Amino acid sequence: MLIDEIRDLLTSGELRVGVALGSVALLLVLVVALIRGDAGRARPLPLAGLLIAGAGALAIASSSTLPWRVVIGLAVLTVAGAISQLALRIPLALGGAIVVASALPDEPRWIPVAVVGTVTVGGLATAGFDRRAAATGLGPVLFAISSVGLYVTVPETDTAVAFVAATVPLAFTGWPRALARLGDAGSLTAVALLCWVASTGGTTRPSSVVGALACLGVLVVEPASRMLLRARAADRLPPRLLLVALHVVVVLLVARIAGLRSSTLAAVVIVSVVLAAAFVVMSWLIRSAEPSR
Repeated sequence: MLIDEIRDLLTSGELRVGVALGSVALLLVLVVALIRGDAGRARPLPLAGLLIAGAGALAIASSSTLPWRVVIGLAVLTVAGAISQLALRIPLALGGAIVVASALPDEPRWIPVAVVGTVTVGGLATAGFDRRAAATGLGPVLFAISSVGLYVTVPETDTAVAFVAATVPLAFTGWPRALARLGDAGSLTAVALLCWVASTGGTTRPSSVVGALACLGVLVVEPASRMLLRARAADRLPPRLLLVALHVVVVLLVARIAGLRSSTLAAVVIVSVVLAAAFVVMSWLIRSAEPSR
């Protein structure tokens, strides 16, 4: 049965279209990076997130229906990410998140609320992490891992396949060389599309929505830990391999344990425990990375 599922996945039209669009977006980044030359080493392009959202949305629309409210919401979030003043960015991000959530089914009622909160808080947190990790290229890499976690969590995978297939090629904009980062606008739009895919693919098993949203993992845990520690944004990040390892562990636990529960409450409890443990580990890593004062 597993072999048949893998064969169906590899031959699916959603996978082919997603990989093609993601690869074209990757090629675009490579061409621009080649033109920029050495300048790209110090300042990775803030385009990966927008390319993930664009390629993912096109891949989904090619095989199923992408509501116009999602497209409008992504456009509002793009504008929000382009504005530097937080007094304007936060309300716009909240408005864009509400528009995206309005395209979701009415039941269960908590899902649109969770999506609004995750897009707004998670998107802004991801943008903050991505700025600090710009030189490392971790933003696109960690987001690709999150998208895979989403795919292995939700029971309905039609849109998830297209989204993941478009996202994974763009992980190579951050590894092995940091050519691009998610960017502020891209962080908000990519997180919003991930949340919409998670919610539409997990309505038949709501616990999977809880697990899929929590797959943002380190992208949210690191900024939250830094804020609680009152650590300076300019302080050094923990080693890249440790951050990737922690992210993989968090994604596996929330996706394959919390997201597969029959009870939504059980999923929430497991996710809370996992994220709390990740906060503790991340706080220790941040303190260890800080230079002595």
